[in-house]
Amino acid sequence: MLLRPMLEANSVPDTVAFYVDVLGFTCNASIDDDNGNLAWANVGKDGVALMFTGRHTHDDPEDDHDHPAEPVITGSLYFSVDDVDALAAELEGKVVLEFGPTTMAHGMREIGFADPNGYFLVFGMPTG
Repeated sequence: MLLRPMLEANSVPDTVAFYVDVLGFTCNASIDDDNGNLAWANVGKDGVALMFTGRHTHDDPEDDHDHPAEPVITGSLYFSVDDVDALAAELEGKVVLEFGPTTMAHGMREIGFADPNGYFLVFGMPTG
């Protein structure tokens, strides 16, 4: 079984560029809308898969449910990595770290930052 979250993006092209160019993911599949604009994409790296789709708005004709006004997730996306300090060095100048690298009380060394949509990403490794 593979968990592959489907997350809304303010801009699918900008989001894919961030995950591919900054974080080293690969875009494995994508779909354009009727105007030839990137509307959906699947990115993956090291067994992690994420899907991004264009933002739904309250103006979209879907009577069965409402959509939030902005992309939102009530938590963070946590990625386990082998060397968080090396990753932090690799990302220097590419992202603004909200914290880290720091060793947390729960025994993980972590960094955290937001992606272009405001989704909070945490990368961590065990300290022991």
